[in-house]
Amino acid sequence: MFKKFTNGCVRVVNRWLPDPFLFAIILTIVVFIGAMIGTQQTPMALVDAWGNDKGFWGCCPSPCRWPWFWSSALPWRPPRSVKES
Repeated sequence: MFKKFTNGCVRVVNRWLPDPFLFAIILTIVVFIGAMIGTQQTPMALVDAWGNDKGFWGCCPSPCRWPWFWSSALPWRPPRSVKES
């Protein structure tokens, strides 16, 4: 009974829900158009604001960037040598 239920749910999701990448593209376009309407900016001004220091990284101070640095840089650090006692 549970297997029939899950198979039915999987069939509905596969048929009616699009790929997550498509969700990301659609939401990006919706937010971009909403920002154009809400801020009365040109598309190029919005693209510039998205990528420069006035965008996300301008709102996020330096200490907020450290977790990203440590999570991306530390896995590539060479191992330390261990002295045997």
